[in-house]
Amino acid sequence: GSQDEPPASYSELTGLFYVPTNHVCMDYEPFKVSYTEGKPYVGATLSMYPDTDSHGGMGNFIAWDGAQGNIVWDFDGRGQGGLDRPSLAEELPNGNIIANDDLNHRVIVIDKASKRIVWQYGITGRQGSGPGELSIPDGVDIIAEECIGWLAPMCQAGVLASSSSPR
Repeated sequence: GSQDEPPASYSELTGLFYVPTNHVCMDYEPFKVSYTEGKPYVGATLSMYPDTDSHGGMGNFIAWDGAQGNIVWDFDGRGQGGLDRPSLAEELPNGNIIANDDLNHRVIVIDKASKRIVWQYGITGRQGSGPGELSIPDGVDIIAEECIGWLAPMCQAGVLASSSSPR
């Protein structure tokens, strides 16, 4: 398995928890190692890979109804590059989901109804720091009063809020 699970978010709009999950198989071979301050301390050789019965990705997002105790929506990215250790999923005001797909090096917006990626920043599976590239995204901050600049295409596509339009 894996540890350090990413945090869930809660939507007051829907009363649902949005939870990134990891589906990871791992071969773990421990060995004796002495602790040295300031150095990584693993003490094992490990390989991680997708479960053979999974969709081929390393994770998915679910919407959990805590009141009913069940999953009401899920997204695994099948046919859209899959998901590779996703983290942080939040519902936008228009019902779309914005999320990090960490080891695919992208931030994506998912249309909840169609389960399709309607917008992404970053090149799927390509780590980088150049224009249009990300390196293991670690959060999403959208701070805007107007849909201008790089937000304009998201607004035009109805990704952020269906009532917004670029100026």
